[in-house]
Amino acid sequence: MVTRPRDYVSDGRRHGVVNNGTPLLRYITSAGRMASSVTASFMAVNRDFLAASVEGLVTFEIVAEKKASGSAALKVHLID
Repeated sequence: MVTRPRDYVSDGRRHGVVNNGTPLLRYITSAGRMASSVTASFMAVNRDFLAASVEGLVTFEIVAEKKASGSAALKVHLID
């Protein structure tokens, strides 16, 4: 996974693009680590790691979009 305004996910053969999230994520310390831990949770139940990565990243970023009322509030919501 490479996360930027547009996120890219690849397993070396296939790839996916995710266009969710909020620009506030770049101001949240460890947002990338949180996204990785959510993605790892999806990988624990879906052995198609590319699909699991896209699903986890989309889930994390949609939560961020819905809770983005301010960077401090966003961090608390993401941790919760």
